[in-house]
Amino acid sequence: MQPLYRNVCQMEQKALMKKLYLFFIIVSCTGLCCTKDHAGNANMPVSEFLKAKIILTKDVSCSLPLLDFSEDASKIREVTKLNTTLYVLKSFPQNFNIQNKLLLVRISLLSSGEISPCNDLGINYPMLKSIETKNR
Repeated sequence: MQPLYRNVCQMEQKALMKKLYLFFIIVSCTGLCCTKDHAGNANMPVSEFLKAKIILTKDVSCSLPLLDFSEDASKIREVTKLNTTLYVLKSFPQNFNIQNKLLLVRISLLSSGEISPCNDLGINYPMLKSIETKNR
């Protein structure tokens, strides 16, 4: 009677293990496949142009142009959820990079793959991406 009992227990244990493996596979796939962007298209470009002024053509930390968006402070704060109006811009066209130049700029937030570290010298300004730029 002992061997029959062992065989039944082993079969039940194997069946239970299979069910557990299947459960973990389903949970893992659900977690990977159903991830949601909680920011709600946070990296979408701003549809309108924002007023900006070039403060520095090359900031100390990232060697990127530093722009002041204070004329459109409420709009830039709404987009970035930050309380500042000074930002460095990636993908900024060099032909517009002139100190004190007044511009209209379309921006977007950086995706995680676009974020690059700077050298931490001086003040670190938040970084945005320039989508389109034109003169005012």
